[in-house]
Amino acid sequence: MTAPTLKELCDANEEYATFQAERAQAREDVEREKREFRGKTYELKEIGLISDILLAKQFDIGNLEDAETMKIDDLMGDPGTVECRYEMLESYITKLDDRRIAVFADVPEHLAKLKDLETKLEMARAKTHAKWRAIVEEYEALKKAEKESEES
Repeated sequence: MTAPTLKELCDANEEYATFQAERAQAREDVEREKREFRGKTYELKEIGLISDILLAKQFDIGNLEDAETMKIDDLMGDPGTVECRYEMLESYITKLDDRRIAVFADVPEHLAKLKDLETKLEMARAKTHAKWRAIVEEYEALKKAEKESEES
């Protein structure tokens, strides 16, 4: 009688399979949350850049070329004064600032969630590793028993 291979022992152990599934799910959760966190930080940078561009343009609103003036007037629906254009630009900047505040408020929440998920992943890895070590010990004991039975 030959002892099962280490792979066969691992495949046959339901608890080990469960731990592996938990570890895989934890890894996916961490990666998803990392993507979400990176998305929020990118959005903050993006909003900052757009806001800076609009602020720079806001002070040039009275000196726009005709093509730019026509674009703004088309957006407003009718030709407007410099003050109307300034107010429209100011409202966009305010909307961006509001969005920046909302995103900025979300970042710590995502960071805390990411830390929790990383902790869960480490715990899942530790459980999986401990079970794997137990299976390896069982495998080594079976191999030793098989070797002793062959020698006798």
